[in-house]
Amino acid sequence: MDRKINARIESGLCTNPSEQEDELKLKALRAAVLAGEESGFAEGDVMGEVRERIRRRALVVGAV
Repeated sequence: MDRKINARIESGLCTNPSEQEDELKLKALRAAVLAGEESGFAEGDVMGEVRERIRRRALVVGAV
């Protein structure tokens, strides 16, 4: 897929600068997803930790 994006940019098919930016963001997102997949499984209660961080942050800003 990355080759397809690079080919579109290099060939000029993505002539609109915002379209080129979108294509580059998509490429970066795909790379981040792949890196996450390759990093393995998380240990523990990851979602519980996320909820706790959100709760603490809300307490600090007075949202709760």
